[in-house]
Amino acid sequence: MNPLDMVTALPTGVLAAALTATVQYAAHLRRRLYIDPATGLANREALARHVARTRRHAAQIGLLLMDLDEFKQINDRHGHETGNQVIRVIANRLVGVARPGELVVRLHGDEFVLLLGALPSGATGRRMARLRADAVAAAIAAPISTSRGEITVTGSVGAAALPVTEADLSGLLTAADDAMYRAKHTRIDRTRSTVSAA
Repeated sequence: MNPLDMVTALPTGVLAAALTATVQYAAHLRRRLYIDPATGLANREALARHVARTRRHAAQIGLLLMDLDEFKQINDRHGHETGNQVIRVIANRLVGVARPGELVVRLHGDEFVLLLGALPSGATGRRMARLRADAVAAAIAAPISTSRGEITVTGSVGAAALPVTEADLSGLLTAADDAMYRAKHTRIDRTRSTVSAA
């Protein structure tokens, strides 16, 4: 008996249950491939797919890269569970400030991305990225209530808006990373999040 005949010989209920289980398992694998398990945000693989898709129809692509300043001290002082709580709160805040069509990503640890997607070309797109970065920096800087008390977290945000010819994932992350470190190292006020644009 060939395999197709064996499948069609199964009772309908058994076949439906097997098909349902297969679809559920495929959805589970997709979540594991594209979703950060700690935050429920998209991960780097999902980001790569979205950037590739956006490049097909954009003149310029915008991306914000941010990390939390002195996050290791939060873990050391308050414990890893509090650090994990802070990461989840920041993830939720980023989702809250994201606009339709933008993608919030947790790269790893305390590094996040907001993929702005297609932007107008030139200075207009760069200005839009900078404004979005200001909104993200403000969202990060609000105090966080944790089980160990209130914690003030600041972050550094780097904005990149690149022409599509330069806007592969590596190019976007490199430009935003350079801008983020400029923000981090030029900060005067340690109580506010900072922004720099590429």
